[in-house]
Amino acid sequence: GPLTWVKAEIDLALGRAEQALSEYQTGGDATRLKFCRTHVHQVYGALSIVGLDGVTQVTEGLEALLLAIEEGRTNPQAAVDAELALGAIHTYLDDLIAGEPNQPLRLFPAHNALTLARGLPAANPAELLVDHALGLRWADVPAAARERAITFLHDSLAVGVAGVGAAHSDAVLAMAQGWGAGDQASVLGRKVRLPAASAAFVNAYQIHGQEFDRVHEPAVLHPMATLLAALLAEAERGAPVSGERFLTAIVAGVDGAVTLGLAAPGALKFFRPATAGIFGCVAGIAALRAMPREQALDAFGHALALVSGTMQAHLEGKPALPVQVAAAARNALVAVDLARGGMSGVRDSLTGPFGYFPLMEVREELDAAIALLAQGHRITEVSWKPFPT
Repeated sequence: GPLTWVKAEIDLALGRAEQALSEYQTGGDATRLKFCRTHVHQVYGALSIVGLDGVTQVTEGLEALLLAIEEGRTNPQAAVDAELALGAIHTYLDDLIAGEPNQPLRLFPAHNALTLARGLPAANPAELLVDHALGLRWADVPAAARERAITFLHDSLAVGVAGVGAAHSDAVLAMAQGWGAGDQASVLGRKVRLPAASAAFVNAYQIHGQEFDRVHEPAVLHPMATLLAALLAEAERGAPVSGERFLTAIVAGVDGAVTLGLAAPGALKFFRPATAGIFGCVAGIAALRAMPREQALDAFGHALALVSGTMQAHLEGKPALPVQVAAAARNALVAVDLARGGMSGVRDSLTGPFGYFPLMEVREELDAAIALLAQGHRITEVSWKPFPT
């Protein structure tokens, strides 16, 4: 791939950076830090050319830390973090050349250490999940995850078509038709077209309406109902997308939603297929459309403003659970459209004082859940249902 074109240049620059940093650590000559920064910047430039944006964020953090040490704004002992980061970058790029998939979150520990060494707060988990979605490529998705994405796409479409017969589905369709006419997107199993947001609502209801859709049991989450409904509507209302890009968006969206579920080991207070699901939808659409990073982060923030879904319907045995899933799929499109319209969204949507986890979950273990993304994709852990439950 393109990395092979610049790998020799990158190795040379990394080697010179490591040498300059070692000379600083041995002799204390701060001018060596400037040389080190220069070579790291060369690495940044080469990585940018070949599109390894996730790795460039680590090199940016490394440059910033080297400058802070040079200017006396942080402890000189932070040079150890810089040394470890250089080694992590070198190893990661060697692994890519050897055929390992591009999973920038494997560099999360190094990136986080560089951030903390500069006296800054730990990395924003919303940014990490958005960057993961935007950096994902079908060529980097392992075979097992590819197979599951294809299988669960087919399965979820079939479940959605069968959902035409779910309780109240005709009433839900009639309600959505009453919201206004349009022909942007189709409804599964029906010769009907609706505005995209309305189609997403009805399709999500039908996919989840019989409790026959896929489930990630440890996360207590049905990831496909919200995600597929939102992606189908987005794909139909805009420029055509390839099958590979659509499948990549499925993998990215499941990663996003399930990560939030795994990061919440406590008992459910809110209905996670809807509450975590909307963030998975936004991550999936960001991957589908290759949204600009700041725009995708805005959409993630708007998702917090639109998140909803409680466990009360489950407790009472009421049919509102698929309604909550449907609302999440529709609201994901609203969140994306607000961002596209230029409206900025909150940045600390997951862990801020009034963010997702403080308000909607009992406790949060995001670092461990995010670290799992460096080991593979969550769609391989999603299971079939042999019968509705």
